[in-house]
Amino acid sequence: MFLRITLNLFAFAALTSFSSHAQTTITLISDNDAALGYHDYYNTEANNYGTAIQNAAYVMPGYSGGLNVNRALIKFDLSSIPAGASIESAYLNLYSLSPAHLHSGSNNSALIERVTTDWSESAVSWITQPPSPGQNGVILPASTSSSQDYLDIDVTTLVQEMHSIENYGFSLKLLNETVTNVLYFASSDYADANKHPKLVVTYSFRDHSNGMAELMQNNFTIYPNPTDGKITIVSANASFTDKDNIKLYNMLGELVFESKLEKETELDLSHLEAAFYLAVIELNGVLESHKICVK
Repeated sequence: MFLRITLNLFAFAALTSFSSHAQTTITLISDNDAALGYHDYYNTEANNYGTAIQNAAYVMPGYSGGLNVNRALIKFDLSSIPAGASIESAYLNLYSLSPAHLHSGSNNSALIERVTTDWSESAVSWITQPPSPGQNGVILPASTSSSQDYLDIDVTTLVQEMHSIENYGFSLKLLNETVTNVLYFASSDYADANKHPKLVVTYSFRDHSNGMAELMQNNFTIYPNPTDGKITIVSANASFTDKDNIKLYNMLGELVFESKLEKETELDLSHLEAAFYLAVIELNGVLESHKICVK
């Protein structure tokens, strides 16, 4: 159900051949995180825990019966990554809160997902927690020790989506929220800065200097966008060949639609699911990309 896919939606080397590319690697420290918790019979579900020292995923017995449940939100500022860059890889590092708190339980595997709406560290609570799309989630296996750090968690696909769509951060919760299972990680409010969540991202720009297919923008106009299904593609270039085409890829990098291209092309995409798609247009050996939203 949850796929760990490392295909970059905007990595056009997967769509055509380019020469080479220089890579840049940056390490980001979490700038926003918050605990989400509720405790049966204590009316805590509306409480804000934005300054909690832990990013935890747990289900424990409540002090007066019932359950004590915790999830977490973690966000990194991706604005230092240029808009036109391709995310090659992204690895998340979460550090144990040992000795303050320890992992426990025989079934404490967890799930990391991409959050799809905005939230405020100083206001979010259990009852206002943002949703996640439920796809491309990354599973953290059950801990092998009570003080285990989880390093190099492959979140490439999630970060690619954040970079290309919108960045609202990650959610962390137990895969099966059952008693008694606990994962405790340090938050950005923990005293030891070395244990704050880290995200290592590698990105690149493609090098087209060898004369192979180039990547261009703004040679075509696509409207309406967002669309209910039907779109029109208009080009100022009057010269077309049989090889000129448009291809649509979903967020997993899968080809979902293709068509021949004309000076004014009308397409019906109403059979596609409501989502963002990458349109790659080829005209006279030149590629141009557009992001299309089907409502």
